[in-house]
Amino acid sequence: ILELKNENEETAWELIDSNSNTLMDGPSLSTSLDTQLFAVCLQADKCVHFGISDKFGNGVPYSVTYKDALIHKNNNEGFYLESIKMGNCATSCPSSYTLSIELNFYTDVYADEFSWVLLDASDTILHEVGSNYVTNKFYYSHYCLPVDHCLTAVFLDSWGDGGTTYSVEWDGQHIGNTSGIQKDSIEKIRIGECNTTSCSEGFFLWEIELVTKALPSHLSWTLHDRNGNMLTEGSNYTKSNRYHHSQKCVRVNECLKFSMQDSMEEGGQIFAITFDGNVTKREDNKFNSNLTWGDCIEE
Repeated sequence: ILELKNENEETAWELIDSNSNTLMDGPSLSTSLDTQLFAVCLQADKCVHFGISDKFGNGVPYSVTYKDALIHKNNNEGFYLESIKMGNCATSCPSSYTLSIELNFYTDVYADEFSWVLLDASDTILHEVGSNYVTNKFYYSHYCLPVDHCLTAVFLDSWGDGGTTYSVEWDGQHIGNTSGIQKDSIEKIRIGECNTTSCSEGFFLWEIELVTKALPSHLSWTLHDRNGNMLTEGSNYTKSNRYHHSQKCVRVNECLKFSMQDSMEEGGQIFAITFDGNVTKREDNKFNSNLTWGDCIEE
């Protein structure tokens, strides 16, 4: 039984099984202070997942009762996505895959823009799901992974406006701020003991992230210094709709000259450039660019 007092039009909820099949979902609710009750009969001990999303992040008061017992109550605490498991939901992993991770998503109106990848510490892709989600739906995923001290979940939005709410659990523990909402084209969550790359004194970390498109082989980029020396580059991309990350320690105040080329304008769809963790340039659909940073005044 769900008891809900809806206070904003951005609230949505759904009850699903472990394969994300819908068992019951909430109607389109207008703003109301009236308490509403919803009930459904479930197969005994079947594992089910309840997800409730609030894109404003304010949360709404609600409670969930299962087998005549109150199992969760939110008085008025803020959240973007809360997920609750009921029934026999025990999961086990093979001995060689001892890390259990759960990803929960609630899509927005433009679900086909959303995709995600899960990377290990070497940026090797462990799992990825392309743009095949359904509009305004709750999804649950569970994976058994090899033990790795650091994992990265990367959420992607091809239009760059975000909107999907998410929550991540690692071995039953929520990661970070319990839940969040994707706000940009690329959003990352570090899972585990992730040591960021540190550069020597006088240097800073330059990073680029990009997602390939239909014709990735036509996409390439370079980073040069003032004298035309190649600092780093990217090319020979072969797979479409694939996330890529590259980084380089560069000298502080160095003149940096970046060039992104997409000969067919179908090589990529998202790229972001970061200086010491701060995004300094983001383009969602422009892939013929020439950019400069630092002390580039010609003597």
